[in-house]
Amino acid sequence: MEYGTFTNEVVYRMQQLFGSGYSVHVQKLLQNNGIREDYLVISEKGVETAACMPLGLYYGLCAHQADVDMVTADMLKTYRKEKKHAVPENEVLDWNSAKGRIMFRLIGTQANREFLQDVPHIDFCDLSQVFYLMLEADGEGCRTVQVNNRLMEAWKVQEEDIRLCAERNMAERMPGKLAGLGEFQADAGGETAGDGKVRPFYVLTNSMKLYGAGCILYKGMLENVAERIGFGFYVIPSSVHEVIIIPADECSQKTAGELKALLASVNGTELSECEILSDSVYYYNRSEHHFATAA
Repeated sequence: MEYGTFTNEVVYRMQQLFGSGYSVHVQKLLQNNGIREDYLVISEKGVETAACMPLGLYYGLCAHQADVDMVTADMLKTYRKEKKHAVPENEVLDWNSAKGRIMFRLIGTQANREFLQDVPHIDFCDLSQVFYLMLEADGEGCRTVQVNNRLMEAWKVQEEDIRLCAERNMAERMPGKLAGLGEFQADAGGETAGDGKVRPFYVLTNSMKLYGAGCILYKGMLENVAERIGFGFYVIPSSVHEVIIIPADECSQKTAGELKALLASVNGTELSECEILSDSVYYYNRSEHHFATAA
């Protein structure tokens, strides 16, 4: 089934199901790293917020014309569930109600220049800290709302106010987790240090494994990691959801360059574009308590 035929059929059927009180259309929405993807947007007339469903994901499930029935049924079920648990619009617009839901994630600054024009953000090396509202989270996923400049203006707060709330909420609701890489993959190896000893790799993420790379900004996290492993360390941004920690006594330009080349290869062949955080490698100096780009 051709993609164009699929989208036209889904829009027609969903519009019929919802009726004239709703608008159903396809819109390209900006994702991480400047990627634009098609979403089915369902908006109720007179209501500011809208439901957005990824058409590419649903198209992958639709091999035949008859599968459109399954797709539209699932979309309708998802919409009804989200509406049932929807946070009232006035709570989203009210700072005192919304501040307990604010979270953050890290994205690459250069690849997201267009997106960053419309959202409050704080730069960190070649990364940017951006914010979102966690509306609902369960075993099937989570619903979020991006914090943009218009929402910040409605709250009448500054970026720093948002940052402080987001970092506190993340630490409380999605605490960081440092685990040996072997806990994630059975054939994990290690890094051979200058003294010939093999030191293990570690993975740093949060309890939900959602935008877990942001753990490097948790208060005291880098210091705690260094204390636990007993060394300074390289930070490899393996995706927006996690980073790999490699213990090292000091930052070597050669090692940093080799890790950067490996990261670029993985980013170019194994990750979807939306999950890439950066091609840079970072180093945390334990004695100086300093985090910086290594390569």
